[in-house]
Amino acid sequence: MAEVITKENYRFYKEQGVIDEMHKQRFRTLFSDDDDSQKWDADGAGIEHGYDRDDYDHDDTIYLIERHPETSELVASVRFCPTTRPHLMSDVFAAHCSLAGVQRGPKIWECSRLVYDRSRMDKKTLFGYVRPRLRLAIVDFCIESGFIEEIVHIVPEALYVQTLEIYPDTMMLGPVMPGADGIPYVAAKSKMNERAREIMRGLAPDVKEALTYRRGDVLQPGLGANFASVAA
Repeated sequence: MAEVITKENYRFYKEQGVIDEMHKQRFRTLFSDDDDSQKWDADGAGIEHGYDRDDYDHDDTIYLIERHPETSELVASVRFCPTTRPHLMSDVFAAHCSLAGVQRGPKIWECSRLVYDRSRMDKKTLFGYVRPRLRLAIVDFCIESGFIEEIVHIVPEALYVQTLEIYPDTMMLGPVMPGADGIPYVAAKSKMNERAREIMRGLAPDVKEALTYRRGDVLQPGLGANFASVAA
């Protein structure tokens, strides 16, 4: 089950070393010279070598993390940023949104920095366990939080058809354009609705509860009562 990290429980995960490990893992997965890295340009993005933390990792950012089912190691994470504040789409990828414009609103959140650490799991664990669970957790989190109806995200053109398969109510915000890495990307907005959740549950039929949330010393299933009041 994915663990949800907000400003309410951030300190616990920081003290446990999970936050620092997440930022290091993001760098290894996105910016390093490792074989499985996407090899983005850290200098061009203003990212500290070895530690991917940027201006959009702030008090209002919410993270979902997944652990290895056997080792409990951190193996995947994703972040959500409110579009009512500056975000990647408004500051870095605005040109990719030239048709529909940069999307902003209290119930539109940016979903970014989705990473899977392939060095910590085999393909069976990644594709059979971690990825379907995190995908379901993303949709469940948006719906159950009560304050996210749509996400905006940057998708490689090669994966856009796959995006439509899992988020059928998706629209392009602009034309296909190359990013700084030369790869063509699509800026998209996807509705996080029951239609998407039904698809995700079909890919992870054995998962009864995709989310957990820590309050104090208790890691509880689901988001619990009054989640929106402490997280939104």
